[in-house]
Amino acid sequence: MALREFGPMAPTVLHYWGIRSCRDIGEMVFSLVEAGAFGRTENDRIDDFESGFDFHEAFVVPFLPPPPESMTTADPVSGDQQALFTK
Repeated sequence: MALREFGPMAPTVLHYWGIRSCRDIGEMVFSLVEAGAFGRTENDRIDDFESGFDFHEAFVVPFLPPPPESMTTADPVSGDQQALFTK
């Protein structure tokens, strides 16, 4: 939903809101449970949110430009260039 709503700005918006991981979403959900807005079962645990998805993979990678066709895996990439495409 964040990708659909905010596109490539999703990681920026989520970071601004303090959401940096699935655990942060779990903390919001459990705050809503404590406030009575959501229900829960005895099996629900905040730790269930730990094994969610990787935010970088979900919100950054889809918008990275493809590598140039001329680059192969044998081509060296400088540290500065590589930093642009990693976490």
